[in-house]
Amino acid sequence: MYKLRTIDVWDTLLRRKCHPEAVKFATAHRIFLRFHADLSANFITPSSIYERRNVIEAQMARRAENASHDGEYQLTDVLRVLLCDVLNTTPKEEEVLHVAEGELSFEMAMTFPDPDIQEFIKKYPAERTLYLSDFYMGSEMLDRLLAYHGLDKIVPEGLVSCDFMLNKRTGRLFSYVHKLYGVKPHQHVHIGDNPYADVETPRRLGVEAVSYVPKEAHAARGLRESLFVSREALFFELHSSSQQLAKEAVDSFEKHEAAAFQIGVQAAPLFIGFALFIAEQALIEAPDQMFFFTREGEFFYRVYNTLFADNKHAGCRLPPSSILAVSRQATFAASLGEVDIGELQRVWSLNTQQKVSTLFSILDIEPTMFVPLLERLRLRLNELVVNPQEDDRILALFKNEEFLAKARSKASSKREELTAYLYQCGVRAGQKLGFVDIGWRGTIQDNIARVLPGNDTVGYYLALRRFLNEQPRNVRKLAFGPDERYTTDMQFFETFEPLELICNSANGSVSGYQKQDNHVIPVREVNDRENMVIESFTRHFQDGVIAAASVQRPLIASHSVCSAELLKPALRVWRELASRPPSQLLKAYYDAPQHDLFGFGGFFDRGKAPSLGMLFSALFLPGQRQLVIQYVRRTQWSAALDGLKISMVNRWVLVAVFWLAHQYKRLKARSR
Repeated sequence: MYKLRTIDVWDTLLRRKCHPEAVKFATAHRIFLRFHADLSANFITPSSIYERRNVIEAQMARRAENASHDGEYQLTDVLRVLLCDVLNTTPKEEEVLHVAEGELSFEMAMTFPDPDIQEFIKKYPAERTLYLSDFYMGSEMLDRLLAYHGLDKIVPEGLVSCDFMLNKRTGRLFSYVHKLYGVKPHQHVHIGDNPYADVETPRRLGVEAVSYVPKEAHAARGLRESLFVSREALFFELHSSSQQLAKEAVDSFEKHEAAAFQIGVQAAPLFIGFALFIAEQALIEAPDQMFFFTREGEFFYRVYNTLFADNKHAGCRLPPSSILAVSRQATFAASLGEVDIGELQRVWSLNTQQKVSTLFSILDIEPTMFVPLLERLRLRLNELVVNPQEDDRILALFKNEEFLAKARSKASSKREELTAYLYQCGVRAGQKLGFVDIGWRGTIQDNIARVLPGNDTVGYYLALRRFLNEQPRNVRKLAFGPDERYTTDMQFFETFEPLELICNSANGSVSGYQKQDNHVIPVREVNDRENMVIESFTRHFQDGVIAAASVQRPLIASHSVCSAELLKPALRVWRELASRPPSQLLKAYYDAPQHDLFGFGGFFDRGKAPSLGMLFSALFLPGQRQLVIQYVRRTQWSAALDGLKISMVNRWVLVAVFWLAHQYKRLKARSR
């Protein structure tokens, strides 16, 4: 029996799920997110912060070598200098320690005990066992790390190179141990994986050195570490894991379910990237609460919770989050400061054509109360009014005191209901609120911001169109994908229908709120035909995305993947879905009714395309022309025309009409 047995820590007692450098990169990522507002202009990416750390460590190692300290340095010393270099402010000591604790937490999450070491060391019994490690974390931290994994039962204590400025590579740490514990080299057995520091050096000193390099574990280590060296290899591995998942789906589902699931798996980068963007911006913007808007937000929340099940990202705690049952319809009337043409212009700027019945609906006014007034003004409920703000009859309607009184009363009650619902959901005065929605101009956020003028709001969107209305002062909006304010690439803005379809929820649209027993209950309108599509396609698509997110989560976390890295593959997914939609998506698109609440009103059947005769007669007849224009306005998805059950000639003409419409739309956008 030996008097002393020492065991190396890394790749002997503990193994990592990632490359050792990935731990440092994760710390750089955490600094980027936590101190984002204070970063120097030269250090505005995790990579630049990580590279600076490497420079600092090399400088410290050289200075330590020159001082006969074996090139050793302490983690906290490195982080102190790093924060001083990358921040515009002087870091507090507690901030340095916080970052160090974050790195230790990451090590805890990314390590696991070697499965065979306990059995292996039985071959080398000793009176005393210690760990012996060349590392930049001191023994206080390593003790906690080993105890976290239950290894303190094997090695209750040990020595780390940075605590003594001596290491195993030079042999000086071994000599120090012999002196400290009063043992001769031949009475000491050391077990480790490094051929030089753990085997050759101690043997030269007379220590019994045992190499521990299990073949299977060593091969797995090499594979894991290769993913850090090459980002290309990492993303290939992420893609491969999803591909395998998609293949397995064929045997697990019915044919149509498997097809939808596979499409979801392939589309996952778009939604995983968006979820990462939300988490990153939530840490940067630091809202007090996060709310995911119904309906699409219900799906986004599933993806978000799959990736951040412990409500942490990059080791930083995320704001509390939940689903908020809202819609344009449920929030618009409540947001009216005054019932007048100017306020309604917020709707008409987005919907230049509106039915009279739709106008009454969004104000929640029963139109039968005003039949005599409408008859006097020669307004029919089913009449489609073009540019309502310029129509003399609409202008007269908004001068009628009885109508205004009713509209004001409704707006007041709507505001009271919405305010009570928001309070019930935890919203308090003065809080900064984060909102998540699919896009496209953020009008629900605008409405809520008007109801809560004392709360700053920040919205996180998949994409954003250019704003047509004046933005409330307490509104800020950010997009993961295309943002029309900053891009001239209009291909992503031709249609949003397919994205809304695949992100939809079976829980229905929120039409308003009701008070029941001191509670406010969101009122949802569920459409059975729409839910048939969700059940047959959308649900399985979303399950595919969630499954892919679950499979990819460990690698995304261990390698600190950023949303910016997923932007290109995300936009590629969007482009593919829009330009070459799968047949299953087209079928779902035409089977699902479109609900146009603020414009034409009611549900619209996209499968009923204008016939060839209607298209040609539209050249001469204004009524037919208006019907064609309405169809183009309400669909806009050129690539989806292949899914229509019409003749080839009919399709060709319709494609030409859509092309002209998009050219006009782009020309109009450039002229703004």
